[in-house]
Formats: sequence, C-alpha cells, structure tokens
Amino acid sequence: MTECIQAMLRRPFRLCVGVMSGTSVDGLDVAVCRIYGVGRQTELQLVHFETIDYTSCQREEILACCEEKTSSVKTICAVNKWLGVFIGHSVRQVCQNAGVSMGNLDFVASHGQTVHHLPDQGATLQIGEPADIAAITGCVTIADFRPSDMAYGGQGAPLVPFFDWLLYSHKKKNRILINAGGIANLTALPAGGGIEGLMAFDTGPANVLCDNLTRLYTSGAQNFDRDGALASAGTVSQEFLARMAAEDSFLPKPPPKSTGREAYTLEYAAGLLERGRQQGLSIADLMATAADYSAYCIQQAVTQFVPFAPDEVYLSGGGFHNLFFKDRLEQRLKHPVQGLSQLGIDGDAKEACLIAVLGNEFLHGRFNNAPAATGAGRNVIMGKLCFPSEI
Repeated sequence: MTECIQAMLRRPFRLCVGVMSGTSVDGLDVAVCRIYGVGRQTELQLVHFETIDYTSCQREEILACCEEKTSSVKTICAVNKWLGVFIGHSVRQVCQNAGVSMGNLDFVASHGQTVHHLPDQGATLQIGEPADIAAITGCVTIADFRPSDMAYGGQGAPLVPFFDWLLYSHKKKNRILINAGGIANLTALPAGGGIEGLMAFDTGPANVLCDNLTRLYTSGAQNFDRDGALASAGTVSQEFLARMAAEDSFLPKPPPKSTGREAYTLEYAAGLLERGRQQGLSIADLMATAADYSAYCIQQAVTQFVPFAPDEVYLSGGGFHNLFFKDRLEQRLKHPVQGLSQLGIDGDAKEACLIAVLGNEFLHGRFNNAPAATGAGRNVIMGKLCFPSEI
C-alpha cells in the first residue's frame, strides 16, 4: 500500500480533494485542488469548488449531535456513518462536475464535522467516517487532523494559521487574516516572520450567534441572516453588547485559545432572545448587536494580543457575505477589510483548500500544525490514514 503513496509523491503535482464542514453546518465545502511541492515550496491551484448544501433534516441531525440535550451515543454513531457516506458521494459528484476522473485523483482529505471540542481536556470529536469516504471514492483518505496536535499538548485548533503562513506570509507587509465561519479565528503574520512568530487563535463567535437567533426567530424556517439584511435594519445596543462581553468567559483568555459551538449554543441564543425582548429590543436590533459583538470580539483580540499594526487585513468565510458584520469590522478595526480572493483563492473555498494542503503535508511526512497557535509542545504530523481496498 505504501508503494501507491510513494508513486503519488514522485508526480509533479497531486490532484486531490479537500472537504470541510464548519461550525455553521450550512453545507459541505468541496475543493478540487492541484498541489505542487510541499512546505514553503507549496503552490496551490483551485481547480473547482462547490458547496453541497445540507437538507434541513440533515442539518438538524448534525446539530443534534452538537447539543448535550439532544445528542446520544446512538445519534452520534449513526450520523458519523451517514455523513461519511455523504462526503464520499459528494466528492464523486463534485469531481464529475469538474470533469475530473476519480481514477486520476491522488487523495481525499476530510476534516469532518466537529460535534464537540474540549481543549482544556485535550479532547475533540470530528465525525464523518473516513473509512466510508475511502471505500466510496476509491482514494487514499486522510482525516481526523486535530487529535494529533492535542496528543502533544495543543488545543487542536485553529488549523488555518499553518495554511496562512504557508501561502500568505509576506516579506515586507504585516498581515491579519480573519476567517469568520461559525467561530471566528485570526492569523497575525508579521512581515518576514517564520511560523514560530505568527500569532493565531479563535476570537469567539462569528456567525453562530446570528445563525442561532435566526433559527429561533423563524422557528427553523431560515438558518442565517442573508447578507446581514436583518441586522442592517436594526440598531446596535451598546448596553446589551457590554453585558454580553462581561459574561463571556472566553473573551479575556490569553492565546493559545480555541472555542466552538458548545460555548455559543442554541440555548445561549434563546437566553439572548428572551433578554432582548425584556429590554424592548426588536429582533433586528438584537441581530445587529450580535453581529457587532462578533466584530467587537475580533477588535478586542487585535488590540490585546496582536503586537503590530496591520498593513493589510483580509476576511474569508461566511462572515464576508454579511455586509453589516463586514462594515462593523472595518469601523472597529479602523482599517479596510479585503476579501481573500485578492490573494488568489476564493474565500469561501479557503477551509476546504486548507484541508487539502494539510493532507499533502501529511503524506510527505511533514508537520502541518502551527504550535504558536495551538500551544502544542512541538511540530506535529496531524491526520489519520485510510486506504481503499482497491489498492
């Protein structure tokens, strides 16, 4: 079996697929990539990208696994299976749409879906069975990246900083890259710095608060505030925002730090909704305040923990499409915020491309974490390998 990997690595490039399902649980991001080289010589070409939307039923099943009151070992076991099957068939469908033969695909790298993250206990759980992905695609599959970092004392998150350093560090410009999915994370890249000099961590909620408020307000009919339209119709309550900040135990923690949906649950959003009603806030006001709170958390993180002023700020993830959030972020940072596409990759595809790159590093036997971000005691080769039986 190892001969197929050795042959793969001798080729001038790897044709591969990176798959990501994020904390927003809005769909499966699938990126077909061509990767040349490894390490600092990595060059990535995005061949094709699609987001495969979850049905409302699928999304609710995944979300049920993320909430203590609705999850069970039976539920998690079952969803782990069907999600792995879903990922496998989605990879095949996206490759067909891209005109890529499965026989020409070198590997699939899948992050899976995080259902719980306990960094203080060195524990995390991502589901989406990689054995099923390998069986359905017929491809070498790399998955389950985070636990390897945690085995060496890290938090297993964030994963994005390694990718940011590899592809976006600049010799002369200080850059801050913000990824705003369900949870927001930032990578601060000092000009000319090595991986040990970056600063990266989760800042708190990005879209998860507004998504949960939307679900509650619409009784599940809508999952997110499209383009930030509802937030744009409201007014931020500084008093309400200040109380949110005072009650958020994650906000003042120093890096390295990471968080997840378990810290900003549907139940937490229900409490915000009820408190907002008691204070006379409209749903638009509450949505505006929640979106601005996400921008506030990023601002606080930059002010407290980033030791340099940025020359450039880039934003990716679903938050880039929330026009109200993006505007509030620019105002709070007092700096223009550009889309990641300015650096050559569709911002919506970034995390799926990241997973493909992590897979490429893994197959080369190279470290693919950023200890300065995760807190791991050393460079770590993250990932687990599944071979298809056809090999």
